[in-house]
Amino acid sequence: MPTDPARGNVIELAPRRDARASAGGPDRNREPRTLIIRATLWCADREIHRQVGLNDAMSLTELHRVLSICFGFHGHGAGAPWSFTSGTQTFRTDGCVHDVLSRPGDIAIYTWGLWRMFVEVIESYPRDRGTPRALCIGGSGSLRPGGVGPVDFDPADINAELTGRETIASTLALVDEDAADLINRSRIFDFIPLLQALDLARPVQLDERTRAILDGLPLEDGPEARDAFLVTVLTLSSLVDAELGDNVIEATMAEIGWVDDDDGVLTADRIRDLCTGSLRALAGVGGYGAGALPPVERLDLYRYLLRR
Repeated sequence: MPTDPARGNVIELAPRRDARASAGGPDRNREPRTLIIRATLWCADREIHRQVGLNDAMSLTELHRVLSICFGFHGHGAGAPWSFTSGTQTFRTDGCVHDVLSRPGDIAIYTWGLWRMFVEVIESYPRDRGTPRALCIGGSGSLRPGGVGPVDFDPADINAELTGRETIASTLALVDEDAADLINRSRIFDFIPLLQALDLARPVQLDERTRAILDGLPLEDGPEARDAFLVTVLTLSSLVDAELGDNVIEATMAEIGWVDDDDGVLTADRIRDLCTGSLRALAGVGGYGAGALPPVERLDLYRYLLRR
């Protein structure tokens, strides 16, 4: 990942944000947004980077926790002083992230004890209800707390801790056993907030014919084809656009070890081909394809398929 020491030149933030920071606390009339931030830690012999997606309405105290987990410092040096600053201003710890960081290009300095990181906003966009509160989406390098030495960067472990292992367990307890097993095998815990947002315990409005068809899915017997169908349903339930949906399908199948005949990544089209019969049946009740039902009605189909 490219780095630029010039990013140490902090961008001055607008005076209105200074006023918000002095007041502290969330603005309840403001719609939260998702920020993609890049945090960089310069060490004597390496650079460590993390890219994180997060809710800009979270408190700075929560962002402190998120960054400590992402960099592997969580639970170490808990009593050390920490702060977020920009220019000459130090922001209140009970303030919100958007008091400090709100637009692409905004930069702040995060200091915790002797550690000093540069945090920059890369992207900002509206949130939807299935978006995780915080998710590590990339990075490079790692450093064991205490300076013992480098360790592997493992976003799956980071995201499991960010999500909370108890939350993962309680959510998957409501999920179809095969789907829960797939999520555990993939270690893609991004699906947990999605499943929470789906509210799997919510009553569904489906007639007996539709329930009978869904009860028979997937139609395929092979493990690869059954995984392909479950991954497709999980992706459909997120209601994302086609391009992002294809990326999710391909990445999830790759994470659980399925490859094409040349040991390459299976394409989304090939994955859907593996479960053509099931997808045809799902399309027959309005859950897939050109004749799909409106989103609210489709979600009832996905709830029924995904719950235990």
